[in-house]
Order: sequence, then C-alpha cells, then structure tokens
Amino acid sequence: MLFDPIARQFSRPSGMLGDFVARFMNVFNGPMNARTIEAMLIEPRHRVLDIGFGGGPNLAPMADRASEGLVTGLDLSGDMVARAKREHRGLIRSKRMVLHEGSIQEMPFRAARFDSVSSVNNVYFWPDPPRALAEVRRVLKPGGIFVLTFRPKSVVGLLRVLAPRGFHFYSPEEVRDLLEAAGFTDIVLRRHRDLIDRFVCAIARKPKGRRKA
Repeated sequence: MLFDPIARQFSRPSGMLGDFVARFMNVFNGPMNARTIEAMLIEPRHRVLDIGFGGGPNLAPMADRASEGLVTGLDLSGDMVARAKREHRGLIRSKRMVLHEGSIQEMPFRAARFDSVSSVNNVYFWPDPPRALAEVRRVLKPGGIFVLTFRPKSVVGLLRVLAPRGFHFYSPEEVRDLLEAAGFTDIVLRRHRDLIDRFVCAIARKPKGRRKA
C-alpha cells in the first residue's frame, strides 16, 4: 500500500525518508513539544527522560532547564539516535545528556531514576500500552511527573488514513483510563490547539506512597 512505508517512518524513522519525516515532525509538533516541556516542571538538578524523541527537538530545551541535571533520550530508531548524538555531542561530552536505542516496553533504566518523563506523539503505535505505562511508572521517582502528549482520535485527515497501518488513536478519556489503570494519580487532561488541529497533554504523577513500583 502507498502509505505503508510512510506510516512505518512515523514509528521508527530511518534512512533519507526518515530524516525528512524527522525534520517535518520537528516543525509539525512545535506547539506540542513546547506545552509538554512546560508541563514537566523541569528544575535545574532534575533527571528527565524523553521517550521516542525522533528528530530530537526537545532534548536541548530540556537540557537548558535541567542545567545541573541529566537529559536521557530513548528511541526505537538507531538512525534517529545516531542523528541526535551528532547534533548534541557537546551535551553528551559534558555528561549532561545520554541517548539510547530501545523500546518503552523494556527500558534499560533502574527504577525511580527520573523526576519527569515525556512522550510526544508516540502512544499511537505502542503494541502494549499497559506494559509501556508500567515501565514509565517504574522508572519515575515517587511523585514524579509523566506528560503524555497526543492528538485524540477525533482528528481528521491524513492521520485517519494511517490509522489502519499500525496507528491506534485514543480519546482523552481512554488515555486517562489507561493512566489510572497503570497506577498514576493526579491526572489532568489539558486540551490545546495549534495551526493543524487539537492535541492533549495528559499529565500524571507516580504516587508518593509505599505501593510497589
């Protein structure tokens, strides 16, 4: 099918087409990225994680805020990890940034490592959302913030064409239910609009109590 190669590039960009998709998404997702970083409440000494960073537009702004901390990036695409390592080699050399190739469903991080975690436009192609969210909760510190930013399934146009090809869209209420089932609390759904369409920042916290991660 015509759209299959394009749809695959959104979940795991690679090659020349992947580079084009990454650059396009950096612009396309600009307002979503800005709202996400704002909601993470990053402080200078925080350790933060950006899941599915793609073209990497959020990495440097996060490092600016976590000026005495550490920014970690995780992405499925080895090409995107290599690209981001080239673009951010100064931050990597100074040990303020670490980038990994890998899946949200089996993250190579110890429990309770991060003060805040973000994921922008990734939830659509998670094969097992409950497992993914359990991993996010595991790596967050108690009281830590998770910001899951996405376009709801009410959006129209090209995204609907891609839906049967590995994308699964959610309503804000469905995302809230997934977060609640994974044990997150203080869930807030912030609805925004950019030049393209509507998007939602789902903001949640890992409880501070004794419940096992």
